[in-house]
Amino acid sequence: MTDPTVAVLDIDGTLIDSNYQHALAWYRALRSVGETCPVWRLHRLIGMGGDQVVMAVGGEDLERRVGDQAREQQGKEVDALLGEMAPLPVGIADDWTSSADVEASKPAPDLLQVALKKLGAPPGVSSVMVGDSVWDVEAAKRAGMPAYDTPGDLAKALGDTPLA
Repeated sequence: MTDPTVAVLDIDGTLIDSNYQHALAWYRALRSVGETCPVWRLHRLIGMGGDQVVMAVGGEDLERRVGDQAREQQGKEVDALLGEMAPLPVGIADDWTSSADVEASKPAPDLLQVALKKLGAPPGVSSVMVGDSVWDVEAAKRAGMPAYDTPGDLAKALGDTPLA
């Protein structure tokens, strides 16, 4: 019997069209604590662990002053936008994980490693990652996994992957 091969798919922005809503939610959350950051700059951070966004925007001082408050408000803001999010054309989930399951969020590889473990994949299993952000690709690289931008990109390259 051969070891299984696993594909790990990011959800936000890959299976669900949600990146712009997350960027807008961060914008509104930061404004609520007296900080203004251009939405285009926040959009570039989407896919990074939410525990790292405030630090990336304004460094340790901003993190210390308003980090927890901004993250709490961002959660409320994104919840208010859920009705504007929709599934993208391709997507199946057998199991999922979140940053709550790991000590270090993306771009650390921890989330991918936990996902593989939850799926029962043995150590060293052939796997690929499908994710839409530079943080997904960086996490996959650190986990030793090839990465693809969309399920369609993976389908086009299927013959060149460990899934073939």
